[in-house]
Amino acid sequence: YCYSCGYYTAGSAIAKYKGVQRVQEVKKLVLPYDVTPAIRPDALEWFYSYGLDQNAVTKHALLWSPSREMLIFPYFIDGVLVGWQGRLFGEDKAKRKWFTQGNVDDIIYILGRQNKEIVLVESIVSSIKVSRVAQVCPIMGSHISNNRLLRLNRFHDTIVLWLDPDKRKECIKIADRAQLLGMNTKIIYSDMKPKDYTIDEIERYING
Repeated sequence: YCYSCGYYTAGSAIAKYKGVQRVQEVKKLVLPYDVTPAIRPDALEWFYSYGLDQNAVTKHALLWSPSREMLIFPYFIDGVLVGWQGRLFGEDKAKRKWFTQGNVDDIIYILGRQNKEIVLVESIVSSIKVSRVAQVCPIMGSHISNNRLLRLNRFHDTIVLWLDPDKRKECIKIADRAQLLGMNTKIIYSDMKPKDYTIDEIERYING
């Protein structure tokens, strides 16, 4: 997509904002040495459980690391890997489920059709799901800096906050900060995480 103001995305897993985010400032990262597109069945089953399919796996370049037992979600900006997240599927329950490399809480990673309204969600899986209905950006948690809000504001008229149900206080705080920065805001409250809803239900939440 291309706005006259310089917004640009290319491919399904590449996003950049000209003059706002410069790739040369991002520390070079690499994916695990043994990544493969052959994803282990239990990891695929987990991903598919959210109503997603092989098309989504291919579109978003998901990979598998046998040594780490992780489903890998890579993030590219201008063709350069700037971060990745891995969802662990090992048997050690003491280990955290998600592992992150790179400063992912500072990047702007846009999915979905061009729109002046942008939906902010917490996770990449919720983002992939919601992107079927709206333009969306995962904030990789429940916090977003003023700097990222201002960068988003350059290309979108309104931000829609749809965080997980246990983060309503954080959602209100973000909306308050965004309004002080001069942004239009909306908040979606739901009983489940965005990724847990069907596409039809997501569409009703977005449009409602």
